[in-house]
This record gives sequence, C-alpha cells and structure tokens, in this order.
Amino acid sequence: MFSLNRKVKDLVPYDPIEGTYRIRLDANESYITLPLEIKEEIAQTVKDIHFNRYSRPY
Repeated sequence: MFSLNRKVKDLVPYDPIEGTYRIRLDANESYITLPLEIKEEIAQTVKDIHFNRYSRPY
C-alpha cells in the first residue's frame, strides 16, 4: 500500500494575495498562451515518451 510522506501531507496550498496590481510576480501566470504549433509539438513529443521506462543516459 502507498503511504504519502507526512511532509507532503502537511503542505499548505499556495494562495496568492488578492488585489489589482500593475505587475504581478506571484501568480505564475501569463496572459500570453502558446501558439497552436508549439502546443501540438509538445503533445506529439509527450505522446512518444515511455514513462514506464528509465531513460537512456547516453
């Protein structure tokens, strides 16, 4: 059976402060989205990864 480490269980979710600011550096967000071509390239790359295998070091 899997048991989550106590340190992980006790983590408190990050809650950014509310308000209107000219520049926000704490939200880890962007109003700019990735272009569709880049999203498709990422999706294709991730699709081909075998997550159940160790990567080859060389």
